[in-house]
Amino acid sequence: MIQRFSAFIFAGVFLISLCGCGGGGNGIGAVTVQFTTTPGTVPGGANFVFSVTTQNDTLNRGVNFSLALNAPSNGATTTPCTTACGALTSQSNVATANGPDTFTSTTTVNYAAPLLPPNPNSLILTATSVTNASVTTTTTFTIGAPQIVVRITNKITNIQPGAAPVTLNAQVQFDTANVGVTWTLAAQGAACSPACGTLSSPQPFSVIYTPPASLPAAPDNTPTITATSVTDATRSDFDDLRIQAPTQPISVSITNPFAQINAGSPGVTINANVTNDVAGQGVIWSLEPSSQTGALSAEQPLSVIYTPPNTAPQPPSNTPTITATSVADPTKSDSFTFTIEPAQAAFQGAYTFWVRAFDDQNHAQVMTGSLVADGAGKIKGGELDANYGDDRGVRLVSPLSGAYVVTRKTDQLAVVAITLDDVATPGPTPKRPLTFTMESDGSLSGFDVADGSWTITGGIARQDVSSVDISEFFERTFTLLVHDDSSGRTVRLGHFAIGGNGEILSGTMTISAPGHADVTQAITSGVLSGFDNSGRATLTISSDDGAAHHFIAYAAGSRRLSLIGADSSPQLGSATSLVHGSL
Repeated sequence: MIQRFSAFIFAGVFLISLCGCGGGGNGIGAVTVQFTTTPGTVPGGANFVFSVTTQNDTLNRGVNFSLALNAPSNGATTTPCTTACGALTSQSNVATANGPDTFTSTTTVNYAAPLLPPNPNSLILTATSVTNASVTTTTTFTIGAPQIVVRITNKITNIQPGAAPVTLNAQVQFDTANVGVTWTLAAQGAACSPACGTLSSPQPFSVIYTPPASLPAAPDNTPTITATSVTDATRSDFDDLRIQAPTQPISVSITNPFAQINAGSPGVTINANVTNDVAGQGVIWSLEPSSQTGALSAEQPLSVIYTPPNTAPQPPSNTPTITATSVADPTKSDSFTFTIEPAQAAFQGAYTFWVRAFDDQNHAQVMTGSLVADGAGKIKGGELDANYGDDRGVRLVSPLSGAYVVTRKTDQLAVVAITLDDVATPGPTPKRPLTFTMESDGSLSGFDVADGSWTITGGIARQDVSSVDISEFFERTFTLLVHDDSSGRTVRLGHFAIGGNGEILSGTMTISAPGHADVTQAITSGVLSGFDNSGRATLTISSDDGAAHHFIAYAAGSRRLSLIGADSSPQLGSATSLVHGSL
């Protein structure tokens, strides 16, 4: 059994050795490469496609090309080539034939000749087999005189029927004879004059085109004027023009201009509308002056993004102009001039605000007031009333002063850090100037406190004292938030009437507390005083139990008040409370 197995192995090895010997192993010849196109001379500026055939390339990998000067350099037989020698592009390889014993592929490459010949004027192109790098072939060639180039320098593109004649001019380069061009007019390759217009007064370098008096039918409405070199009839240029009926005049409008923007704010998209823009070419955008005034980006035919600089430039660069100019008719445009404001200008004018805060020991404070921001980082007016929840009642700070910093700005929203002088932070001593943050949604947060952990709510809104009138508060409803250590009760005042002099005529007050039934009391009397220049007034309400409740009110505008309790120990029902409310 062992002898039989050994004999079988021996026989297998013998057969394998027979299959691997003789005739090159597979009967296929050696790889060969050969140029099938060789130009001898390529005109300057022209293109030529070189082609190489590879035989017996079983993997059909073709060749790689390299271009050099046909002159020795540093011991080599050639000199490395620069851009002055031209460029090779668009190489491709195609298997043109495959068979049991024949493997053929064709590799092509496009050669773009330089306009002027290199020195020396002899180039060598080498093709190297990818499969076997030792197999190469070469071809040498020179760069000839540049080909003639014809250009029509003032193409018409579009013209109306009956328009004035136009003189077309041609330029011919590298024509040593300098004999110019011949002119032809055709539509889809066929003569079309006079239906498509006429050519007259032909000169070596110019001709006059006169459009027809009326709009021709297709294809005569899209003729082609051709300028062909007299020296080399293969060299031409074309003006494909369109004869079109008169259109309505183009007009341009920027749809969302703005008067000002703050330095450092995010980019804003500007849009344009172009009427009678038949081809839909849109506009070109420009910014003047362009230095230190921001940048235009993401330009589209009908929109662009303008991003202001981080710092407002000095006048007059702080008032740049953005212009949208029609592409189809550059005489039509629209523009707007705007002011780049310092970031602080995002917060400017009069504001009413309120703040309600509790620390982790249930200490409470409420404040309400108005402030005036000057647009340059300063608080320069207003007044504030604060109730610190002790037996000293309300303290008035007037006038207010302080500073603010804009930390973020968009066209609609801002985040502002506001610091008020002479207004203490919540919490025990030491006291510091009150600093809070105006969020983008108009809420207040972020007390800068000396110590302790505070829960803060608040709000801020623009103030228009000029619109405030006591008569606007007829039949209005109060909502009061009342802090009470034991029940946290909420008191809501139902609707009540105010007389022409601010007197409270009638109303009801409902007291609600967790775990207790609601208690409703009648409002028997009271008064809303007149408003001062900061929109500040006082409000007194008396209930049928004989208690009087005092409040400080600040008007944000017509029909809107912000309130705090003004009593040292304000009583609403049986609760000793710290009150903030609104009307």
